[in-house]
Order: sequence, then structure tokens, then C-alpha cells
Amino acid sequence: MKRKILLVFLFFSFCKTTEKIELDKILNERIIEPFVDTKELTISIITNRNTTNATEDCNNKYFRNAPSSVKYLSCTVNVPREHSIGALDTSNNVILDKNKFFFSTNFHSLNKENFYNNLKKHKEILIFVHGFNVEFEEAIYRIAQIHYDLKFQGLSIVFTWPAGSSQEGFLSNLFINETYKKNQENAKISIPIFKEFLQELSNSIDKDTKLYLIVHSMGHQIVIPALVELRQSKQEKIKFREIIFNAPDFPVDTFRNVANDLKACSNRITIYCSPNDNALKASEKVNGTRRIGQCYKVPGIDVINVQRVDSPIMGIGGLGHGYYSSRSILTDLYQLFLGLEAKNRLFVTKSNQSTEDFILRD
Repeated sequence: MKRKILLVFLFFSFCKTTEKIELDKILNERIIEPFVDTKELTISIITNRNTTNATEDCNNKYFRNAPSSVKYLSCTVNVPREHSIGALDTSNNVILDKNKFFFSTNFHSLNKENFYNNLKKHKEILIFVHGFNVEFEEAIYRIAQIHYDLKFQGLSIVFTWPAGSSQEGFLSNLFINETYKKNQENAKISIPIFKEFLQELSNSIDKDTKLYLIVHSMGHQIVIPALVELRQSKQEKIKFREIIFNAPDFPVDTFRNVANDLKACSNRITIYCSPNDNALKASEKVNGTRRIGQCYKVPGIDVINVQRVDSPIMGIGGLGHGYYSSRSILTDLYQLFLGLEAKNRLFVTKSNQSTEDFILRD
């Protein structure tokens, strides 16, 4: 009898060991590019920013903050191995240390056909839509940083719309409300362009391609209406593996009304929110409605309060609005991209509040 028990124990131990070895093998084989050294990343870009008479380049001198016709391009971004998580260190020096600073190295203008044909080559695609008051360079450096730090193995695309201030430096802070309203107008103009992008994307990729979507702040005022319009018109059945909404600057009541349409667009939706997000508190005053990024529980969507890990590092100092590129969020995203449920991820605990499902601990 004891021998039989021992044999059964050894059998199950062998099975568990085999499963572990197979899981380790799968995870290690997935990481083809480990991103442990400075890396030049080619980022695909779709934008409706206008341009200047400056030389074509991936910088703020060429791409400005007013709307224009849609453009397709790619930029190569140097991601330094020594960058702090969430920081986008740049320099005006002629000779740049590639291991310390972000900078662009190549600019390629593409026609629409070439842009979408390139998507067919990739089995995983990450799409990023930035928020309010983000210049062109920050947009492309940010997605490059996220791609690198997540060790993402596919293609990254940024939809960079005409956000930012028409004023320079100190004056931009004095006219922040004016900038917000202008950015909001530009966001509304950008909805049909992003909607068309999603349609073309769906028609261009293989059905087994894994799609991930990360949105920040005012970018939700573009992405959510576009997704809902596509879903309600039944023109397209695009399906994301993961949609991640970070600090959504979007009205709670409207979000609640369209939640079912949004859930139909993705296998899972995650909202990172913070009641202490001062940028969203300001938005609430301007718009007269509470924002979903201040935390509001929605059935069928993982709502995670990240107040404890708020980071002012993203250039919106002290507002608790730039946490989406921080170490804590990226750690959670890495596990999320692997398919782990929120309750099984590191540093996630259940919340007792009625406004969220989980809390991300620092």
C-alpha cells in the first residue's frame, strides 16, 4: 500500500515538473529580443498633425500641434539601456551618449498601402494613443520606452494626434485651460481618422494576430467613440486581446452606457485609475462631469486603483496623472500581457471600496 502511494506521489511530482519545464520553455522561447542593451526600435506612426517647412524628421520642429491630413511614417528611436523607468531623458548636445538618452535616428514617410502591408508581417501589435498636451517627440519616445520595458516582441504603433500647446515654455502653463479646450477640439476631429485606422487594421492583419491597445488620458475621447461607432454600426468586428485604459479622461455616465459595446471589442479591459488624479479633477471642473479615471466600478471590467503608485515622472509633475509608464504599472502590464487574471498578479489586492475591484500596492 505504501509503495502504491509513493508511486502515485512520484507520478504527480513528475507531471508538475514537466509542466514547469514546458512553461519555462514557452516563456523563454517567446523572448527573442531580450532588451538588455541599448536598442534602436522602429515605431510605426499614424498622425494627423500638421507639418512645417523644416526638414522632414521625427521631431517637434517638423510635427506641430494643429490638425491636418493623415500621414503614415516610421521613426527609429534609440532607447538607452540606462534610462530610469518612466523617464525620457533627452539632450541638446550634438554628440549624444546612446546609452543615456532617447533620440530619433531615421525618418521614413510611407504611403497608406505600404504602411498596412507592413502590419501583415507581425503576429503581435501594440497600439498606443497618448493624451492631452503631448508633443510629437514625447509620443514616439513614450511608446518606445513602453515597448522596451515590457520586452514586447511585436510591432508598436502610435497614433499621435495634434495634442500640445500653441504657446511655448512658461506661457503654456499660463494658458493651460485654453490648451485643454483646444486639445479637446482636436481630439474630436481625430475620431473618424482613428476609426478608419481600426477598419484598415482589421482588414490588413491575419485573424490570429494578437492586438493590444494602450490609451492614456484625453486619448480616450478619441478611442472610445471610435470603438463604439464601429461596434454599433456593425461595420467591423475588430477584437483586441487586451485593452488598457490609463487615467481615462472620459465621463462616467457615457462610459457606463457604452461599456457593453467596449467589452465586445476585447477579450479583457483593464482600467487603471486614481481618486487623487488632480488632472482629472481639473477636467471634471471644466467638463462638469466625473471622469472614469477617478475610479468607478464597471461590471465585467477590471478597475484597479493605482493611487499608491502614482508617479509624477511623466512631465505632469505632481498631478498623479502620469503613472501609466511607471515601474509598478509596467510590472502589472507584463503579467497582464501573459494572460494572468488580476487576482493572480503580483502586488494586486482586493479592494473593499465600491469604486474599484482591486488595488495595486507599492
